[in-house]
Amino acid sequence: MLFTFGLDFRTDLILETNSSLDFAFGSIVQAIIVEIIERGVYVNLPGSSKRIFMSNNHLSLQPVRHPDALGLKLGDKISVHWFGRDEHTGNIRLSRKTLTSAKVPAVQNRK
Repeated sequence: MLFTFGLDFRTDLILETNSSLDFAFGSIVQAIIVEIIERGVYVNLPGSSKRIFMSNNHLSLQPVRHPDALGLKLGDKISVHWFGRDEHTGNIRLSRKTLTSAKVPAVQNRK
């Protein structure tokens, strides 16, 4: 017998809010920085209003303590790699590490 203690926990409803957001694995997506905190940045992807967190260790090949060290600002468009979703949590996995060493412009100031 399953005891829920009055909590109706349904993971399908949690994942449903962002389930339509899907790109090809490894594709480069333009994200807009919507919030900067000490641990990283929150970004929005095209077709979604949900904020996605990217920690500092996914922003650059070089270790940084704050995104300001990379010159990131609110409203900047950054290129990120889409690595799908975590199969256990459903969280979206993004990284900018490999793009920071490439010739692709990693930051575009929004005007």
